[in-house]
Amino acid sequence: MPLLAILLLLLAAFLHALWNLLLKRSQEKYIAMGWQVILSGILALFLLLLTGLPPRSMWTFAAISMALEAVYFILLSNAYSDHEFSLVYPIARGTAPAFLMLWSVLFLHEKPSLGGAFGVGMIVCGMVIIGATSLIQNRGSRLHLKGVVIALAVALIISLYTLIDGTAVKNGPPL
Repeated sequence: MPLLAILLLLLAAFLHALWNLLLKRSQEKYIAMGWQVILSGILALFLLLLTGLPPRSMWTFAAISMALEAVYFILLSNAYSDHEFSLVYPIARGTAPAFLMLWSVLFLHEKPSLGGAFGVGMIVCGMVIIGATSLIQNRGSRLHLKGVVIALAVALIISLYTLIDGTAVKNGPPL
């Protein structure tokens, strides 16, 4: 992989974690998330002006993905309102690849390589261990167990919109 691609991936990962942290620290989670959506929407509209609308065959995928993203934003805001960032973020982001691998096998009939499955397993284990530290420190209180459930729901939504987006790219016209 070219160095520029690696640097862009690392920058994207950093920015993603940063906006999640900023959301967690905000006093008004839903307002902060709303502004994030508005600003992202403005940027997306600007990019659409430059690139044009996607083909009609992609609109259904886009609509489903947008609906799932809306659910994601609501769940994530809710999760950060009542639960620790150190619990929600690692579990949500760490288990999403496992869900995605499952959906890819079930619905896209993909066969992950042994290395790919091992890599996803390592990511999931690492992120769950990080998130579980918070759970263990609080001896599995109901509040933290609810946080785990919400984090898993966030992971499920992440995996579903990623599956939809991947399916759209795979089945859409070439750029």
